[in-house]
Amino acid sequence: MGTTKTALIGVAALWTLLLLRSHAQADPCVRYTRAHSPFATCFDAGNRLFLAGGSDGFGAGLRVRHGMGFDDAPDLTWKLEHHVLEAKVGGMSERYSGLIYSGRYLRHARDGHIVVPLGTPRKIFVPFDIGAEGQLGSFRQTRAGEALEIGVVRVAGLFDFSRTATFRRRIAIGIVASWDMRLDLDSRRPSENLVAPLSLAHLSGYSESKDGLTLGSLECTAGREWSSSKGWRWRSSARASVERVLLALNDHPLSMVIEASASTPERELRATLGARFSL
Repeated sequence: MGTTKTALIGVAALWTLLLLRSHAQADPCVRYTRAHSPFATCFDAGNRLFLAGGSDGFGAGLRVRHGMGFDDAPDLTWKLEHHVLEAKVGGMSERYSGLIYSGRYLRHARDGHIVVPLGTPRKIFVPFDIGAEGQLGSFRQTRAGEALEIGVVRVAGLFDFSRTATFRRRIAIGIVASWDMRLDLDSRRPSENLVAPLSLAHLSGYSESKDGLTLGSLECTAGREWSSSKGWRWRSSARASVERVLLALNDHPLSMVIEASASTPERELRATLGARFSL
């Protein structure tokens, strides 16, 4: 009898421990209805296939982000973000626009530093992470113009002062090299080439709430570029956006997106309002 009682007490204690551990490790992004049916309360804004619609047209795109670590360097992480095959058609000011690929690659180290190997090697700690951005094959045609605007390639080196291992914050500055062109659709030949040989400065910021319900971004670029028809000239652009998840359909978030942009020398100012449904 004593052995049976001891076994029952042991089983009860083990069951209690498992319940406590399960409760302690419960997913904070999952809640339950009274019928014990789970539903999501957090969303990953960086990993989604989405459909969009609004004043800037209707479109779709794919976004993926992930980290990459190393067994021999546990304090080092690469944060990788990819935007693939995004396109929109039928906007109020654009006939269509999109891109083939855009990526951001940031190297985060817990004790960020550089090594000066000249003479006696020295290790100097720095207050930023380093990385790069790349964009290939963007395109856009406005309703006011006949030329197709093509972003052939864009590359930027970045210094990220947010120094975080997560994707939720970014405060980065950098320098940009780019090649754009305007293509005459009648002759199917470039009517103008635009080249910035590391002559554009770039500033970007990004913030995302922990639950993924609210996110905002700001990007500014300014500097000199060379035009095949007008020579060297000043170029600047700025874009800001805010996205807020309003509801979720079967755990797929539906969000409202507000964007504003401005650029020179085109003297273009735009504001758009739309919705985005993530699959």
